[in-house]
Amino acid sequence: MQKLTFLALLLLITINVSSQNIENPKKGFSMNVLTYNTHHCSPPASGGIDIDGIAGVIISSKADVVLLQEIDKNVSRSGNTDQIKLLSEKTNLVYFQFFKAINLGEGEYGTAILSRYPISESFTHILKLNPGTEQRVMGSVVINLPKSEKMFIGSAHLDLDSNMRFLQVKQIDSIVMSKKMAAIFGGDFNASPESSEIRYLTNKYEQSAKTFLPTFPNVKPNKTIDYIFKNNYGTTEFISHTVISDVNASDHLPVLSKILVF
Repeated sequence: MQKLTFLALLLLITINVSSQNIENPKKGFSMNVLTYNTHHCSPPASGGIDIDGIAGVIISSKADVVLLQEIDKNVSRSGNTDQIKLLSEKTNLVYFQFFKAINLGEGEYGTAILSRYPISESFTHILKLNPGTEQRVMGSVVINLPKSEKMFIGSAHLDLDSNMRFLQVKQIDSIVMSKKMAAIFGGDFNASPESSEIRYLTNKYEQSAKTFLPTFPNVKPNKTIDYIFKNNYGTTEFISHTVISDVNASDHLPVLSKILVF
C-alpha cells in the first residue's frame, strides 16, 4: 500500500512538472543585469573609498552585466585609481568599458559597464545639456551573447533638471531605436516613476517592474530614480526585479533584474 502511494505521488509530481513545461515552453538562458550608482565607490556613512564594498555587492548579486554610474578614473579623491578596471578584476567580469562625462581634476568621471560577455563595440553618447551645467552621458556597448546573438547595453546618468531630462530620454530613445537589435538600458535617471520623462519611456519600452520600489537614499529610501528598461526587438523577457536593500557601499541602492533570452 505504501509502495502504491509513493508511486501515485511520483506520478502526480511528474504530471505537474510536465504541465509546467507545457505552460512555459520558452527555452533559452537567463542573465542578471544590475544597475548601480556607486557614488564614486565612497560609502556615505564612513567616507573614504571602498572598492571592495561595491565589488562585494556585484559579486553577491551574481550579475552578468552591470550598469554603473558615478565612476572615477585617475581622480585624486579616489586615490588616482582606475575604478572600473579594479572592479573588473575583483568581480571577474573581465569585459569592461568606461565612458567619460567630464574631466575631474587630473582624471575623469562618468559611467561604465561590466560584462561577462565579450564587448564588440562601445560608444559614448553625449547627452543634451543646459549651458554651464554638468555634462551627462549614456555609455553603451554591444555584447556578444551565446549563439552569436548581439545585444545593445546602455548605462545612463541623467540631469537634475526635468525639462532637460525629457530631452535626454528622447535622445536615448532615438539611440536605442536606431540599433535594430535587442536592447537593455538603465541607470540613474534622477526622475520619479510619475514624471513625464519616465512615462515617456514606459510608454515605449518595457520596465523591469510594474511597481517600482524606492532606490534612494540607501538608508530609509523614499525616492525611485534608478531603472532598467528593455525594448521588444528580438526575444527577451523580464523574469524578476529586485531592489537590493541594506547595502551601504553607496548612497543609492542597486537594482537587479533577471532577464530571459530565448
